[in-house]
Amino acid sequence: SFVPNPRLSIGAYSDIGHNTSFVVGREITIGAHVQIASDVSFRDSSGHASDPALRLAGAPPDASEIKPIIVHDNVWIGAGAMILPGTEIGEGSIIVARSIVSGVVAPNTVVAGNPA
Repeated sequence: SFVPNPRLSIGAYSDIGHNTSFVVGREITIGAHVQIASDVSFRDSSGHASDPALRLAGAPPDASEIKPIIVHDNVWIGAGAMILPGTEIGEGSIIVARSIVSGVVAPNTVVAGNPA
């Protein structure tokens, strides 16, 4: 962890598929009625410093590189998707399988690809 009390919050009636992983450096929030397929990866941090010298020294990422993830209610995330630091997925949205998501996804939107 990169903060004293990292937090993973999962809302009621949400389903998480096999082999889904969470890297929680600060906070990941999953809303209610969210459907997450298998092999999805959530990462609110890369897990290491971006600066090569700091990375070589084994330093953790800078606090500015650890950005919470928010998935609002009634979202569907397809198999193998990767949800990157700072992503917010709006209510009712669909993330197509194998998509790599970064940034803000508007409510009731379908996104696909790399970047989605």
